[in-house]
Amino acid sequence: MKKSLLSIFWFCFVLTSYGQWGTTNTYSNPYGTTTGSETQTTDWQGNQQSTYSDPYGNTTGTKTNTTDWQGNQQKNYTDQYGNSTGNAKTTTDWQGKKTTTFYDNYGNVTGTKTEDPY
Repeated sequence: MKKSLLSIFWFCFVLTSYGQWGTTNTYSNPYGTTTGSETQTTDWQGNQQSTYSDPYGNTTGTKTNTTDWQGNQQKNYTDQYGNSTGNAKTTTDWQGKKTTTFYDNYGNVTGTKTEDPY
């Protein structure tokens, strides 16, 4: 019993640890100087978040990917202070055509992109 409880605890620890730390990608210029980084995490609901940082480790913005109950994907962008800088919502019609609508931070449509599955 004690061994199985320890195994369950360890599984939960590893599962939550992955969600908290995620993976980090580092970006650099052609001379090898680090220009920034992206840390990707996933919460318990499966929503993915990317946090972008400058070379000094200061957060410069975030992107959060969510999916609604209809399967539509939404990406929300924020600046380093948590203010919305815009979002994008992707819908798929019954024929498989994907339409992405881009919005500014006030909710105004700024553009669309359509992908035909064929």
